[in-house]
Amino acid sequence: MALKSNGWSTETSGGEGSSFGGHSGLTATNSSRYRVFEAGGPGGETFIDLCVWPSQPSNDDCGSEDDS
Repeated sequence: MALKSNGWSTETSGGEGSSFGGHSGLTATNSSRYRVFEAGGPGGETFIDLCVWPSQPSNDDCGSEDDS
């Protein structure tokens, strides 16, 4: 996996029914850095959100529910 080879450790991952709701997502850390990747959307639409912070934020909601 590209993340692991670049020093990132996967914290959580999942798809529909997981903590990511109806979307797929992944959280990973690298030292103190924190990354969130989410993808999904209703039928016929797709969104991709990627956020990287220097440390884990108090709210790691990457993107918003009304992406278009």
